[in-house]
Amino acid sequence: MRPMRKKTGAGFVWLATFLLCVPRPAAAYLDPGTGSMFLQGLIAVIGATLATVGIYWRATRDLLRRLLRRKPDSTPDGPARS
Repeated sequence: MRPMRKKTGAGFVWLATFLLCVPRPAAAYLDPGTGSMFLQGLIAVIGATLATVGIYWRATRDLLRRLLRRKPDSTPDGPARS
């Protein structure tokens, strides 16, 4: 009985790697609107990131304030009388 060969897909991987590394000329065209679309996308990513950080910052700050809050020395009606 012959042992199984594990190199079944190795040739395909090498061929695909070679074809991806060979430079080919690109007939690409970027119209004038592409730059503004890129800029709008960048502004949207920055805005979404800032909003997300702000939400989590506020939640973390509120949690820390609740955990570190000292118990008041007086009652809600005023200072304790003795």
